[in-house]
Amino acid sequence: FTSYSTDSLKRRIFKTASEEGFQQWQRKFHRKQLRPFVRLLIGEYQDYFHELEDASEEALSDKDYTPVQDLGVKWGSSRSPSSPEDLTRLGDVELLTYINTWQEEHRDKDDGFVKINIDSLAGAFQTVFKDTIISDEERLAFWMKNRDRIERPIYVRAIVQAIQWHAKEQHYERLNLWFEFCEWVLSQPNVDREEDVQSSDESQDYSVWELSRPDESREQPDWGSSRWAVREFISECLKKDMNVPFTARESLANILRLLCTQFDRRIDHDEPVLLNRNDQITEAINSTRSRALEDLVEFGSWARRHDDKDSVPEVTLILEERFKDDAEYPLTMPERAMLGMCYGSICSLNQSWVAKYKAIFFPQDDLPVWVETFGSFLHFTRPFKPTFEILRDDFAFALDHLTDLEGKKRSDRELTDTLGEHLFAYYLWEVYPLKGEDSLLEKFYEKTQNDPQRWANLSNHVGWFIKKTDEKESDELLEQGMIDRIVAFFDWRLGQKKPEELQKIAFWLETEYLDPDWRLDAYTKILDVTPLDNGSISIVLDMLKEMLESHTAKVVECFAKITDAIDQRDIIYLDTDEAKSILKAGLDSEDESVRENAERAQETLLNAGRDSFLDL
Repeated sequence: FTSYSTDSLKRRIFKTASEEGFQQWQRKFHRKQLRPFVRLLIGEYQDYFHELEDASEEALSDKDYTPVQDLGVKWGSSRSPSSPEDLTRLGDVELLTYINTWQEEHRDKDDGFVKINIDSLAGAFQTVFKDTIISDEERLAFWMKNRDRIERPIYVRAIVQAIQWHAKEQHYERLNLWFEFCEWVLSQPNVDREEDVQSSDESQDYSVWELSRPDESREQPDWGSSRWAVREFISECLKKDMNVPFTARESLANILRLLCTQFDRRIDHDEPVLLNRNDQITEAINSTRSRALEDLVEFGSWARRHDDKDSVPEVTLILEERFKDDAEYPLTMPERAMLGMCYGSICSLNQSWVAKYKAIFFPQDDLPVWVETFGSFLHFTRPFKPTFEILRDDFAFALDHLTDLEGKKRSDRELTDTLGEHLFAYYLWEVYPLKGEDSLLEKFYEKTQNDPQRWANLSNHVGWFIKKTDEKESDELLEQGMIDRIVAFFDWRLGQKKPEELQKIAFWLETEYLDPDWRLDAYTKILDVTPLDNGSISIVLDMLKEMLESHTAKVVECFAKITDAIDQRDIIYLDTDEAKSILKAGLDSEDESVRENAERAQETLLNAGRDSFLDL
């Protein structure tokens, strides 16, 4: 019983119930559940039940107990008290009165898993508005004229969603009307309602899942879901596959300004969507104002699609309004995380402006904020030379504060690893040298020398980068200078002789970008330091077989060193056919040193009980 009164449960399930209403429901529930066991109760439980009995005038019997039943798997559902067809037959005045007054939420008498509720009625109303009202000039005019008479915001949200569907179907003839309606939605006052607001029908016996939504209230209407619907509509208008005319620019910018600067209960009152999880990007994408910042950046891209020289001043003007010290609603952490995520895109719109306001995006004097925002930038932004030139000192700052990045993750990836990936990309583009005072990449390795896993992870990333580039088969992806820098990078890392790191390097040497002789030499050097892991051996054998005819000596030498690892491991996986072809080529070679390597490999395999290699 007490588990129902935990703070986290009340915040999520009973978010719209008053404390008094929740306690009333809790006590009634406890009385019903204790009633069949009254003869078994002792001590504090017996006293508690008698207290509940004395405080209530309502008679109860054992039949009121809510049993735990094994009903199998069955999903709960909901439906409207009236179908869209029924609602269509009502006149506009009747329909308005009906949605304003109906509130008899209950469960279906024939199926307790089906709820009859306002949310489903709003869905039916949305269908009527989309399919019938929008296409009827007279009816549409009624609802636009009488919008102030809609008492529950949930129905306004339904109208906005119907408008979004209409626009998505490429119907733009009423865009000005839709924008004007959206501005009206955003003009609705913020009701500083109590933390919990229950339905006006206090006598209703609410179950855990039947408490009303804040946008269903008439007494203290919450416009949060309607504002979110407006944001989704604007986001839809800005998509690439939409053809919203450029004349909508001013209206779109004005609505975005309102969305980016207005009250947002979730982030202004610190009501996280995920309890006990500090994930600011998740909070950002689930709050209207921070998500509107992302839409604002998309507005810039939308304008650029119409005019690729456009500086899109609306974006920077709205952001400057958010940055003001006296802003009505100061920047929250989710908004800052969103700005970090979008920094690269904003830079592409106005490079000089983002340079000017860099300290606001990434405030180094506020380390927790800097870690959050720069971490979002690292994770969501691909390396980009112009951005690096602006943020060079932030990359250096990150290297000086690696301990603050440790343990910070985005999608289960360590930010320290992501930082290393960015720094490797800038080295590859020759922004700075491989080593020396100006090399941030060398500094990264110096700062992580006590954490070999970071080295291994970066080597793994480099391998996947090269492999994916190789698969794209584009001559311009890796020019000779880049290949030379990759080779120099490998030679440098090989010199460190760290087994964990070299094992990760092994698999990416299969790329055809790199000279075959150099690749084979590199494999033998790796094998002098560490045996290959079993996951790499099959890849290496495939590559060795491909180069066997043209590079027999080096292939056989490499294979011999692979088999040497049998002495160091209990199990090593080799494809028998591929291994035999390499051994046979070595044993048949006229070069004595090649034959010796092949014989050594065969003997090692036979000593390990691999009898299949006896007859070649």
